Amino acid sequence: DWSVRQWAHVFEFLIIGICVSIFYAFAAKKIRLMPVLALLTCMCISLCDQSVRIFIVGRHFDSFDLVLDALGYVSAIVVVTYAEVYIDWWLIERNEIERNGGTLDGKGEAGLAFLIDKQSSVLMSKNVDFAYK
Repeated sequence: DWSVRQWAHVFEFLIIGICVSIFYAFAAKKIRLMPVLALLTCMCISLCDQSVRIFIVGRHFDSFDLVLDALGYVSAIVVVTYAEVYIDWWLIERNEIERNGGTLDGKGEAGLAFLIDKQSSVLMSKNVDFAYK
């Protein structure tokens, strides 16, 4: 049975993990480098957070809190990494469709037809209008 304090550790480091991962997603040039840098940074933040407690009267270093912190930031890093990989894949596919004149692999299939209802002109924008040329 987890207390509110324990869930707070997970949530706090989930937010920290998301922020650090997004920062490194833009700062790191290689996709594989981002999760490693984010993991090392979050581990240092978590360790510093626990180490500071040694100097506070009535508080102590709790190694289980490190596990709770890791649960939060590792979850965030995994989600942001998968999101970054998906976004990169989507952008590559979109550029490929644009190069093929609005079709996927030049075979006449509408590249983004699975995302947008062909009959609904409300959903069409300049970014995806090329899929129906």
